[in-house]
Amino acid sequence: MTRFFYSLSRPWVLSLTTAMLFSGFGGEPTFAAGGTTIVRAVTNYFGKESSGEAAQWITKKGGKEMAERLTRKASTEGGEATVESVARLAGKYGPDAVRGLDNVPVLRPVLGVIDELPESQVGPALTRLGAGKQGQELAETVSRYGVTAMKAELKHPGVGVRFASGLGDEGIELASKLTTDQAIAVGRHVDDIAKLPAAERSAVLKMVSDQSERFTSFLGQFAKNNPGTTLFTASGTALILANKDAIFGGDQIVFDKDGNPILVSKAGLMERAASRATSEVGDRLVSPIIQFFVPLLAAVCGGYFAIKLYGIWKRQKAALQRDATPSDRI
Repeated sequence: MTRFFYSLSRPWVLSLTTAMLFSGFGGEPTFAAGGTTIVRAVTNYFGKESSGEAAQWITKKGGKEMAERLTRKASTEGGEATVESVARLAGKYGPDAVRGLDNVPVLRPVLGVIDELPESQVGPALTRLGAGKQGQELAETVSRYGVTAMKAELKHPGVGVRFASGLGDEGIELASKLTTDQAIAVGRHVDDIAKLPAAERSAVLKMVSDQSERFTSFLGQFAKNNPGTTLFTASGTALILANKDAIFGGDQIVFDKDGNPILVSKAGLMERAASRATSEVGDRLVSPIIQFFVPLLAAVCGGYFAIKLYGIWKRQKAALQRDATPSDRI
């Protein structure tokens, strides 16, 4: 009996058992022979020491359904060769490969992109492809723009695909030059930049590329001072392109009472800051002093005038007494 259970753990027996799970134990197979190939590949990925984990993935974690769909899709798009390509990835990267490729709307272009990636990036790429709706969007983007779009997403996860889908090859090239923090700062404006006319869009992207650190610093300050405000409108973009040196020198864009963007020089900003500082000093220091000393000064002045009036009254009374007749005094 012990020998029997040991034999069940051997890789070829486990692969055969797994295949039987999918074929209904002798009944009509639920999918083509390629399904067995993919299942065998995943089983080999887990190894005989993890045969229970492999069976759990197949029966309880949706592995069966994913393998069925993936096999049908691979067979339809490219026949046995495509199925073998999928199986090769499944054998090396396990369920992540099956999940990622199952999530891909069209398989063959994505397989071509994966073949072009360095080996160290294949696993992360398959993981990104398996990320639900975002993975599907990534698959569509890399199918259109190729391996450079995938590399942009791997460099800036969750952001690189926005550069590719919104700005195409120009966006991919820009993303490759930015740090992730810079890509995040610019990524907030990708949709607005994408709506600009081609000439203005290219000029903005070149400016970001040439002065990435200074420009992203400007974007961060703008977002802090004007939360929720769109910067790359027609008028805002024209103002930026015409005054980029001043902007990089510390000037800022503000909005007038009508909502039109205007450039405020660094000197003007310092004056406004000084005015605000003076006002704050007045509020924090002068106002309490005034509140204390004004009543005190009023009291002192009131006392002084009271004493003066009292002295005048006494002198007038003494003068009247001196001028009075003796009978008046009696």
